[in-house]
Amino acid sequence: MKKTLLSLFGGSVLALGILGFAGLGVYSHSAVENDKPVEHPIQPPV
Repeated sequence: MKKTLLSLFGGSVLALGILGFAGLGVYSHSAVENDKPVEHPIQPPV
């Protein structure tokens, strides 16, 4: 019983870590993408 609970806990922690790492990568990538237009405001075509 204890071994099953421990493996279940370890698996959930591992899954959370993978999800957190993936989420962090997506967030940082989108943040970098969103930084570009801020430096150059939208201007009407010349």
